[in-house]
Amino acid sequence: MSRSILLFLALNLTFLIIGFITNGMSLQIQLIVAVFLMALVGIPHGAIDHVLFFQNTKRSPILFYTLYFGLITVTVIVWLLNPKIGFILFVSLSSYHFGQSQFSQKNLLHKSLKVILYFAWGSSILSALCVYNKQEIIEITSTTADLFVLQPLFTNHLFPIALWVSSSIFFIILLTQFRKLKQANIGMEIVIFMLVHLSFYFHSAILGFSIFFVSIHSFDVLLQEFKFLTTRFNKFTLKKFIGLLAPYTLVSVFGMGFLVLLSHIEVLDISKTLLIFISIAALTLPHSIVMENFYRAVKPGINN
Repeated sequence: MSRSILLFLALNLTFLIIGFITNGMSLQIQLIVAVFLMALVGIPHGAIDHVLFFQNTKRSPILFYTLYFGLITVTVIVWLLNPKIGFILFVSLSSYHFGQSQFSQKNLLHKSLKVILYFAWGSSILSALCVYNKQEIIEITSTTADLFVLQPLFTNHLFPIALWVSSSIFFIILLTQFRKLKQANIGMEIVIFMLVHLSFYFHSAILGFSIFFVSIHSFDVLLQEFKFLTTRFNKFTLKKFIGLLAPYTLVSVFGMGFLVLLSHIEVLDISKTLLIFISIAALTLPHSIVMENFYRAVKPGINN
């Protein structure tokens, strides 16, 4: 069993016990826990995009940073002009990105079928989060006017339909491609899939997503990145890895904290929750493109 799965199980068990003892964690405590986990593991997993990019291409740094920050700018503009479109694009991109990181090392399927598998797995996961926690999400989107704009996305049948369709496609691929996938420990992938669904069902949306994001996704990607860099640098240690992660992690954490402060003192006319959504979405687009290039360049087996 991989270390990311062990972390996932440990976090789930810990917060289930805490919730049972305290008769449920308050929203404020959940947010504090989520921010801590994101700052510790979530944000760092994308903090060396520049290192990964330059290890796999000879493009100029100017081009990289122009594209990276250009994509961030475009994402912010889309969200400000139409939050609904911004959210749908964010969920779609995240679905592919989560699925790709989960199955990146199982190069046993045709390229087009792998893309469908990525989308199906990720869409099922994110749709489940929205379906199982519908009432909580509706309450959260009712707190401010700019979040209320997103509420129709959760009150119609969009996510229930997406959940059933994507889950069905996922299992159809597993059944029809069983011979090709049986060498890839597909049984464990089914177990992980079901465990994530159960986690989302028993936890709140904030806790459930935080646990999934930092363990199944971010921690696993950090392991992939570390193993990759050990093949590129001599005597590459955990200390050096943390040193690479630290600068942009700190910039991101303090940058987002500063934006939240501006929202809190009403300098920015955007709610803190929506501002965090926009910030995460803005970082997700360029990060996903870098990781697409990374997974194309690295050999299978770099996984933990």
